[in-house]
Amino acid sequence: MSGVHRSDLEMQHASDFKRQSKRVRRNILEKSGTKERVAIDAKFALAMKEAMGLTWHQDRERRRLWKKVGVCIPGEHKEREIFTKEIGDTVKLETIKVTPVPGTSSKEEPVALVPDLNKFVMDLLQKYDGEGKLTWHDGGIPENQIWVKIGGDHGRGSLKISCQVANIKKPNSKDNTHIVALVTLKDTYQVLKEVLS
Repeated sequence: MSGVHRSDLEMQHASDFKRQSKRVRRNILEKSGTKERVAIDAKFALAMKEAMGLTWHQDRERRRLWKKVGVCIPGEHKEREIFTKEIGDTVKLETIKVTPVPGTSSKEEPVALVPDLNKFVMDLLQKYDGEGKLTWHDGGIPENQIWVKIGGDHGRGSLKISCQVANIKKPNSKDNTHIVALVTLKDTYQVLKEVLS
């Protein structure tokens, strides 16, 4: 029961509202012109997109669905702005001259790559060390060594060159595999030679 003060009346209304079913509460909020809102900032939204492995197109669909259920999420422009700022000069786009098939004329192809692999690996090691993630696998790796694996994989129309630091618990995990070069060509000897040089 409400008393004589306005705060008592508000408490009574809140109590009545809480007793309603979720469906009724949602209907009341919609009819009153308000909706339960959860706000997600752009940096967190971008982190979720990356963690889920979504393309920008898939991210647009995620944003549309979230809006439907009352989640406020920043626009793609803001996410891309943060993405560009975070990437900075870590990745650059170059062209390489390759002969895709022996006996054909050479052509220039774009390649996205980490320009300074040594700096990239050193920064990664510093990060892992700061997070206490470095391990030598109970003597499996000598104490005075850091092992870095470089690998390549062709799939979905592109060749990806990746690097993994073996001195962490799960070096082959998706989260610990870092793409350091990407080109939309087959993994021939000549293409690999050009990308890795």
